[in-house]
Amino acid sequence: MYLHENPWERLRLLRQQMPRTKFDFLVRSRNVVGWSPKPNDVVELFLKTLGKIGILGIKVFDGLNDYRNVAFHIQVGKELGFHVKGLLNFAVSPVHTDDYFIGKARELASLGVDAIVIADACGAMLPERARTLIGRVRAELPEIELHFSTHPNSGVSTPCYREAIRQGIDVLWGASTPLANGHSFPPHSTIVQLAREEGRAA
Repeated sequence: MYLHENPWERLRLLRQQMPRTKFDFLVRSRNVVGWSPKPNDVVELFLKTLGKIGILGIKVFDGLNDYRNVAFHIQVGKELGFHVKGLLNFAVSPVHTDDYFIGKARELASLGVDAIVIADACGAMLPERARTLIGRVRAELPEIELHFSTHPNSGVSTPCYREAIRQGIDVLWGASTPLANGHSFPPHSTIVQLAREEGRAA
């Protein structure tokens, strides 16, 4: 934005250099990208443009898990043939109980997402909570593709990922080793090692 670069050209170049890679794009609620709410026609045009460039999936989230703000995104994404992932944003508070998250997961499923991502953006989840929450979502929605992401900044991402594997998670988010850890994701090598230790194919 501040360098006045063309963001579509960046995506085209990435697509050109990685033709076999499945690209996802993160869509941030009504803002889509940037900091101001966008009307539905802009949302639709944006998603259509992503499809033309070669993006195959979208990850849709609302910071407050208010899915009224992204129901249109999910609908249009499905119509355009995207693999649509709905993010279930984790937080620690008296409100954010496992029952709360189960209700929100059901909302996402009813909106037709292809996958649900339990997303711990702050790295606040502890392994004990990963066990109960992921286990319950898996039990409540056994047929849906289930992802989990957390960040290593609190130092407990590895045991959380181990618990996620034990609870039947389908996909864990990671990063290549030079770009991993800190406020990024755990390294792929750690995830592969955990999967092998738990008897899961990596």
